[in-house]
Amino acid sequence: MVIEHVHGVVDWKGGKLECPESGVELIVPESAIPFGTHQEIFIKVCKENQQNPPLDQEKKEALMSPLVMCGPQGLSFLCPVELRLPYQVQNFGTEGSDTNNFVLKSGSGTSWKNIELLRPPIRSPNDKFVSVLVNHF
Repeated sequence: MVIEHVHGVVDWKGGKLECPESGVELIVPESAIPFGTHQEIFIKVCKENQQNPPLDQEKKEALMSPLVMCGPQGLSFLCPVELRLPYQVQNFGTEGSDTNNFVLKSGSGTSWKNIELLRPPIRSPNDKFVSVLVNHF
C-alpha cells in the first residue's frame, strides 16, 4: 500500500525529489539526464506488507528503511543519482555491525534481486539517513 507518492520532471540540469512525510529524497545531479531532454520520475513510499522483500533471519537481515519504489522502472542515468533513505539506527550501523552488508533490493512479490551499489552506503553525520548511489531503477 502506497503511503506517500511524489513525482516531478527533471532535465539535464538535475533536480531533487523529496518525500516530506517519510524523509526519502532523490538527488539527480547535472548531466544525469541527456542534454536537451526531460524525464518524469516518481518515488513511492509503501507500508510494510506481504510484498516486502524476503529477509534472511539467519543473516539477521532487517528492513532499515521504509519500502521505497523509484521509477519509471528501467530508467538509466548517465551518472549516478543519490537516493537518501531514512533509517532506524538499531537496524544499521550499530556497534558490531558491518555497513558493507547493506543490500538494496529491487523487485516485487517473490521475485527480488540485489542491486549492485556503486559505493558502500554513507550514513549522514546526523544519523538520520543513509545515502546510496544508483545508476538505474
